[in-house]
Amino acid sequence: MKSIIEALFNGGVSPIDSFCPALESYQKKWKEALARDDDFFKKLPPELQEEFERLMDEHFSLLPLEMSEIYAQGFKLGARLSCEIFSSDDGLGLVSSGTSSGALS
Repeated sequence: MKSIIEALFNGGVSPIDSFCPALESYQKKWKEALARDDDFFKKLPPELQEEFERLMDEHFSLLPLEMSEIYAQGFKLGARLSCEIFSSDDGLGLVSSGTSSGALS
């Protein structure tokens, strides 16, 4: 069995390739937005339709870059959480804030 580290290194794990928002509210809003885009596109004269398509293609080409950054930031946050949990010496994996309220730092 390959380790996840080897799979990541060799390109066997690619979250972006399998990304599909599971929230029904997101899917509904996405379909509604696409329908509005299509309605707007049909109202444009032919000479502006091509320009609008290029503009939308430019915007959509940025999504993978944005998602990559979000993924990296989330991954780093998860790693920091793990470091904090495993470096705690309170026996529970919690780091006390030094206050009597028991709030986490």
